[in-house]
Amino acid sequence: MLKSPVMSTALCTIVISASLALSGCSNLLSGLEPVIVSSIDPATEQPNTAAQYQAAVPQEQPQPDSSPLELPLDGLGQMYNSALNQAIAQALQKNHTIKQQRALHQQALQQYIINNSELRFNLSLEAASSYGSSLQSARASSDFDLKLKANLPVSLWGELDQLAKASSYQLAISTAILKRSQQQLVADITSAWYQLMFAEKVFELTEQQQHNTQLQLDAIESSYRQGLSQSLDVYLARGNIDLARTRTLEKQQSLSQASRKLELLLAKYPSGKMLVTQQLPNLVENYRLGVPADLLRRRADLNSRWLGVLVEDAKVAANYAQQFPQFNLTGNLSLSSARLSDLFTQNIAWSLLGSLSQSLFDNGKQQALYQQSKAKLIEKEQQYLGVLQAAFSEVETLLQSQNSLQRQWQLNQQLLSNAQLSYERVKIQYQNGIANYQQVLSLQQRIFDSELASWQLKQQRIDNQIELILAIGGTEQTVTVDSSDTDAEPTNQQ
Repeated sequence: MLKSPVMSTALCTIVISASLALSGCSNLLSGLEPVIVSSIDPATEQPNTAAQYQAAVPQEQPQPDSSPLELPLDGLGQMYNSALNQAIAQALQKNHTIKQQRALHQQALQQYIINNSELRFNLSLEAASSYGSSLQSARASSDFDLKLKANLPVSLWGELDQLAKASSYQLAISTAILKRSQQQLVADITSAWYQLMFAEKVFELTEQQQHNTQLQLDAIESSYRQGLSQSLDVYLARGNIDLARTRTLEKQQSLSQASRKLELLLAKYPSGKMLVTQQLPNLVENYRLGVPADLLRRRADLNSRWLGVLVEDAKVAANYAQQFPQFNLTGNLSLSSARLSDLFTQNIAWSLLGSLSQSLFDNGKQQALYQQSKAKLIEKEQQYLGVLQAAFSEVETLLQSQNSLQRQWQLNQQLLSNAQLSYERVKIQYQNGIANYQQVLSLQQRIFDSELASWQLKQQRIDNQIELILAIGGTEQTVTVDSSDTDAEPTNQQ
């Protein structure tokens, strides 16, 4: 069928007009598009790396934060070491694990808000407009609508209150986990700090032993050339110096590993060059043990477990209540007009709907949900009791270790004193030709082992007390602050 020229012209006009209208709308909306900016932290896009691996591009130097940091207690509950306290304060701001826990806590907070919003009164506003024709009339007309909707869940059996309690407990669990993570970081940094100092002392000890062994080798070789010593003494001395060099290399590697461990905790690049020029602290019992029941109040990890029990208990109550009829109240207010200017002059249409629903036959679903929640509650209860008993055992073990390590250190000091006295006597006897060189080497090794054991026992006592304070609730709950004037600053090895 042929189309008339008038109809073809009209269709072309409609198509062109529609294209221009859509193009104009597109250009108009393009100016309203939001600017999408990446939310990735710049520190994530440009992580802290070693200087030799950084790109050779100019970068803005970060401005130092002028706001003073509140210095926390270290893992021993002490404030005398300002360098350590300053490092802990900065790590609590920069450590990746703590940042992750803060993000999880923020998620829990927002989830708490979301959950509560679904259980409370909600109000929404809808506005709509339309323009077109109908089958009954070819004439186009406009229509404007404005609706206000309200919804109020009604808790007849208290299920909404129980769900709100469960949501608040979940938020409290996140808070407790964050607190425990911070306490654990403080303990880990304190332990790593003194472990680095211990590694430095051991390295110095092995270097000194290597130096003394070299002097002895030189003296024995000189004595052998003069015919005053046997060749066996020379071979023994040479083997001893090789052993000393091997130990020095091992302790140097241990020193680098201890340095990297501390640098990672402080959110620094693990270069292995950080050193701490300090003395190991004198231990003081500045903490309050209390009674076993105090752990329920002090320890954040036990609190989080108990809150988990309360969450499941609230869910049990909510699932039980959901087996009964549920009531919901909904209200609507609406305005409608063919002209926008007359919208608010029309009468308001309103409706109020109350609904009551009850499942009649669900193949036992609601009862199964209730029984399932009770089983989960029993699971959480047993987990809590197991963790509680493990906490009691941990404290008892650390207390026993504290006494044992103290006694071991005292006995080792006596052993070291006796070995030093024996060495002085054997050295004189060797110079007079009474004792052989093997006896000298044996006592030298005994002195070295006793000195090393002394440092190890002191470090173990420090770690044990750090773990004990953490096990009984952390420094905030158990420690009485005792200031001292001893202080030193960390240095970086170039």
